[in-house]
Amino acid sequence: MRRQRILVVEDNATTRKYVRATLAAEGACVVEAETGSQAIEALTDELDLVLLDLSLADLDGTEVLRQIRARTPQLPVIAFTGRSDADDLRAIGFTDVIVKPADKRLITSMVRRYVRDDVTLALPRTTTHDRPGAR
Repeated sequence: MRRQRILVVEDNATTRKYVRATLAAEGACVVEAETGSQAIEALTDELDLVLLDLSLADLDGTEVLRQIRARTPQLPVIAFTGRSDADDLRAIGFTDVIVKPADKRLITSMVRRYVRDDVTLALPRTTTHDRPGAR
């Protein structure tokens, strides 16, 4: 299995570092973009997921989403935002939503939810055999 490739699009350097460190600690290969234009340039078939801030300096996150969907419609794109209108964001095409500030466990669990079966984070997923009391 190959390592998961995640594009993190975030204009705040501190937040971008935090997310990168969180995902890299789990074994993911993190590609970073500070702007929407950089995000669009970084799109490749190698990506497994995009974590996309909605408030970017050059392009609105929904415009970046529109361009991602035009090129790679099946790529999971998670909105990473301070907005709390998750249902509206899903309705316009985001796969899911993480509301900032988000702790490491939330970021990791959300990313794992959308990882493809042939891609893995470094830590194995929990199976029913691993859970306490499982038979």
